[in-house]
Amino acid sequence: MLVARRQEIEVTSVQAATLGPMPPSTTIEDFLDEQTHRDLLAWTLQNADRFTPATVIRDDVTHVHRGARDNLKLSDLGPLEAPIRQRMLAALPRLAQSLGCQFPGEALLELELTAYGDGAFYRAHTDSVLPAHLKDRSLAEPDPRLLSAVYYFHREPKGFDGGALRIYRWGGGDEADPNNYRDLEPADNRLAVFLSWTRHEVRPVNCPSGRFEDYRFALNCWYRTPVP
Repeated sequence: MLVARRQEIEVTSVQAATLGPMPPSTTIEDFLDEQTHRDLLAWTLQNADRFTPATVIRDDVTHVHRGARDNLKLSDLGPLEAPIRQRMLAALPRLAQSLGCQFPGEALLELELTAYGDGAFYRAHTDSVLPAHLKDRSLAEPDPRLLSAVYYFHREPKGFDGGALRIYRWGGGDEADPNNYRDLEPADNRLAVFLSWTRHEVRPVNCPSGRFEDYRFALNCWYRTPVP
């Protein structure tokens, strides 16, 4: 019995040693002022018919793959792009400090609106596409993503549930084990930020009405660094 117990402890210790820590993340509540928040929601709803199925990169090709990602996207922020870009850049020093990192040089921003309806999701992935993961390394991003930020907003009363951002522990492990992930809820006017090479996913959304105005909306922002 003692031998069996000792073996169990040894196996547990080895498994724990192979897992890394939880990746750092941070949030800012009430990230946008009330007027900009209201205008962003209005812009999103007014442009509902311009949203298109989101894409992924698979086998060096960008295409729609609903088994991996099932949501809508729009890259045009219209008149709101300038003020939101300014707000995102102003927040960068605070975000980098919170994550314990330094951002080299001047940041480039990539912005994308997303909409998640009933049953929508995005399977586990990372936002940084490393050259080693590409068959054709010439397709590697010239200005790699370093920080990923997700700004959540929705109308009231809230018409959906689910859709949490799930961040996974470095080093793998059982993805069904709650000790190996952390969930961040898509609270209205919240900005969530993490390192772009962090493995993460968007959990399935439940939107009973099926109406676009009740979807889970988010603005993705990737901070990129220019490579000489």
